[in-house]
Amino acid sequence: MSHPRFVFLVLATCAVACGGRQDGITDPVSLLDAPIALDGHVVLIDNEGDQAFLLDIKSPEQTVTPQVVAVPHDPQLTARRNEANEALILSMGRRATAEEDAEPAVLTALSSNGKLRRYELGDNPFDSLKQSSDGRFAFLWKSKTSQRLLDNPNEVAIIDLRE
Repeated sequence: MSHPRFVFLVLATCAVACGGRQDGITDPVSLLDAPIALDGHVVLIDNEGDQAFLLDIKSPEQTVTPQVVAVPHDPQLTARRNEANEALILSMGRRATAEEDAEPAVLTALSSNGKLRRYELGDNPFDSLKQSSDGRFAFLWKSKTSQRLLDNPNEVAIIDLRE
């Protein structure tokens, strides 16, 4: 399926699913990258609202309401996990402010049923991800500075995604 037709399908599904007004319907949405397909579902990540939308595109119903799943703060990168039915979401977290507590950087595995598995990465966020061909390991590194007070640009992480 061509990319413009796929985007039209996703937008048409969202338009049909609107139904009655819900709280937050006018909140801005800023979607990351291209959608990720997971066994009959499309995953869209909103980095402004720290949430994922799971659209069931195989549903026989014409009015499909997306499942909304909260994800860790400031998602910046997504990828489909190799050899698995999961989306990987790399979130930057945030530094503490007078109004909000600090949140660590997190790699999240999201399955098509909305279940999350979180891998806490600490205070220094990563911005790049590469997976092993079998999808068992994720290799994380920094390609630029994180704008944190103390930052080690040589820091890397290897995450076992089976745990």
